[in-house]
Amino acid sequence: MQDAPTDEASTDPATAISRAAESGDSLEMLRALRLRLAKAVDNEHTSPRDLAALSRRLVDIDRDVKAAEAAQEGEGGEGKGAGGGDVHDEEFDPTAV
Repeated sequence: MQDAPTDEASTDPATAISRAAESGDSLEMLRALRLRLAKAVDNEHTSPRDLAALSRRLVDIDRDVKAAEAAQEGEGGEGKGAGGGDVHDEEFDPTAV
């Protein structure tokens, strides 16, 4: 008889990456990949040969996540300025031009 899946399996970083990729949310996928790489870097069984490449890629992806988050905050949505504050346009006055 096979054991039921544990909570550990549902929090597996590799599974999280797959779910994020399937969802099409690039930022979520980058976050999941960053977590997976961080776990690999922290793992005492990661070979020293792989550690340099994993660390370099972790830094690159962390930079990508921060840039994507900043861009997302900068968009702010409708009625929001670059700083995320409310922006209200005045009525256009053609005589002022």
